[in-house]
Amino acid sequence: MRGPKDLEGRRCTDCCCLCLFLTFWVGLCAIATIVMSAGDISNIVYGSDYLGNRCGTPEGHNKKKLWFPRISQDVYEQSSALVGKAPWEVHLYGLCVDECPQETGREIPDYGWRQSDSAKARSWPVDLPTISVLNRCIPRQQKVESDLVLCAKPTCHEAHKPCLTTSGFGIPRDAWMMSSDAEDASLCNAQITLDRTATTQQPGAGAYLSYLFSISNLVEDVNLTLQDNWMKILAFGIGLSTLVNFFWMVLLFFFAGCAVYVALYLLQILLFVLSLLSFIKAGVFSHYVQSALNHTSTFIASANMSSIGVDIGMDSVSGITAQASDFLATDATYASYYMWAGWTLLIVFILLEILLCVAKKNIQITIALVSEATQAMRNSKAMIFLPVMISALQLLVLSFCFVVILYISVLGSGTAYDTELANMEKSYLDTALVVDHYAESLGAPAGLISNISAALDITTVSKSDEQIFMGIYVAVGFVWTYYTLNAIGLICISANVFYFFFVDKDTVDPAVYDKQYDDNQTEWPVMVYLGYTLRFHVGTAAFGALILTFITALQAATKAVFESMKKAQGEGNMIKVVEVCVNCFLWCFKKSIEFINSYAYVYVFIENENFCTACAHTFGLIKDNPTQIAINKIVQSMLVLLQSCTTPLLCSFFTYETFDLLPHSDKSSASLGSLIVTAAVFVLSFLMTKAFAQVYEQVVQSLTVCVLHDIKNWGGMYVRKSLREAFDLEPISSSGYSGGAKSSSTEMM
Repeated sequence: MRGPKDLEGRRCTDCCCLCLFLTFWVGLCAIATIVMSAGDISNIVYGSDYLGNRCGTPEGHNKKKLWFPRISQDVYEQSSALVGKAPWEVHLYGLCVDECPQETGREIPDYGWRQSDSAKARSWPVDLPTISVLNRCIPRQQKVESDLVLCAKPTCHEAHKPCLTTSGFGIPRDAWMMSSDAEDASLCNAQITLDRTATTQQPGAGAYLSYLFSISNLVEDVNLTLQDNWMKILAFGIGLSTLVNFFWMVLLFFFAGCAVYVALYLLQILLFVLSLLSFIKAGVFSHYVQSALNHTSTFIASANMSSIGVDIGMDSVSGITAQASDFLATDATYASYYMWAGWTLLIVFILLEILLCVAKKNIQITIALVSEATQAMRNSKAMIFLPVMISALQLLVLSFCFVVILYISVLGSGTAYDTELANMEKSYLDTALVVDHYAESLGAPAGLISNISAALDITTVSKSDEQIFMGIYVAVGFVWTYYTLNAIGLICISANVFYFFFVDKDTVDPAVYDKQYDDNQTEWPVMVYLGYTLRFHVGTAAFGALILTFITALQAATKAVFESMKKAQGEGNMIKVVEVCVNCFLWCFKKSIEFINSYAYVYVFIENENFCTACAHTFGLIKDNPTQIAINKIVQSMLVLLQSCTTPLLCSFFTYETFDLLPHSDKSSASLGSLIVTAAVFVLSFLMTKAFAQVYEQVVQSLTVCVLHDIKNWGGMYVRKSLREAFDLEPISSSGYSGGAKSSSTEMM
């Protein structure tokens, strides 16, 4: 065979792990079924009125909202009782209502009046508008901003204008109010503008409730602003960011060399500057830094800046100098840590310089791969939206697991949960008897399964332990599924690069095209190869994800251990150092596994291998081509960083400068509206850019594996013309056979 295996003979990989993953999800669904049928989250969704009736139920008059008419009085009356207690234990007098009151000036009757001694009044006035948060009516905080334009000189007497009766608050005596007329502007010599903000809010709520109310109002302001500008957010966050990211692909195709060298130079500058700053903070160059700042300040002060039309206040200069001095001042507490960081960064900088000096040929190969990767993405444009689809599925799984954990948290004794658990136990014991009977017929000891069940004695587990176990089980299920979906996306991207490099008749050189792929041509490669991935390689994705899940669980466990140590022994420096070292090690280990997995998934699809064999091939690839793999990773990381910074910032800048983004319904109360929408555009464009960057990074890695695998196994006959010169390969002959490498070795160091 002169190329990869035929796609028609593909088989499933890592079936055992697939079965384990599906079994785990069966258990997760069983837990969800039990807790959702037995649990009751109505106490979270709906509040209870002062009579103890749940809103949204017949006892609560089927009214879903809970309104608090006397918050300040309740807090005041319970202030002494709250001493030494949690602030959320305050009991607010509540009424169930159909909708949260929006209009002030009306009264709401108390339906418990004359029926209960707990009733405080016949009816309650609505003095503040409210908003609904989890079906609780929270007082609405309203802000009205306005400008007061006054004239101080000439005075109202001199200008023959009505004098302003209000004084104080920075308002000079005998000032008069200016209108927008040009005549008033022509009469005034000294104008004063006062910015006024009038805030209407709930008084006497206490620190805790006031904080909750302010957060709720902020969420409501954000919600109103986003609703008013959702089209602009989508246009700039998705539309503009997509255009900018496609422009990035064009730049990388035409100016790949420039982009690669800029990325490498920026990395060198970044390492050098960080190393220098670390040494300065450690006190190595503190004398020289302070001297330079003093000379700079003296030079600016002595220079005749006004002669060249520059007006710089000395207060501003002194302030900037003081801030720079404070930032660069020696930190005696962490001086030794800064010293270690400085030496570490300096060593990394020196090693990088050595690597770049000996890897000039590898840099040229990386440039060729970066440029060719844009062609692979162009061949399967829908790959860009694959991470978006994966993220949507991950969000769906997160929502499901969150709801299940919510139901688990509200399970109580004496509920339907006990009945469900008893039924499950009975079913389990009945099944154990059947299995025992079958096992005895095969020669097993009598009552084997029943004896094991009795030894385990699962009925002695407390309800709180059951809830903790189920919560951990659901959390692990989410993390495992999250990583599995990520892995499916990476395998699908690798499969599309495989199609581009080996299969597609439009991109493979006719001289080396293999006719076994005639029945595999498609106009929808992303959909087709996503189908291949789901059909044959979900088990492999689950295998790689299981390893990452284990590491994530280990990170969570170590964090819990260190938190308990801090509570028991205090936050000493030694504990902090050990914690940082352990966390750093686990983070690096996790990133290394992710790196190995991303390359292994390419081999999984190319050779239809299981995960372990693919990892072995990956280690061989790294062993044979360490320099090339390192240069590729460095360049990819810097390009991703550049793209992830420039695109969101550019989209946010255009958003902020182009539109009036305050909500039309309440402009005066949403002074942060433009910042809210700009932040939303930044987040959305950042997510879109990360999707582009993730796809492009995996495309480069997949293309690297395809090229090196082709060179090693088939003499590089599939390598494109644009890559052959970079890899020192002879041109493809008319017979379809590549002459192999020009040099005696095809290894990339």
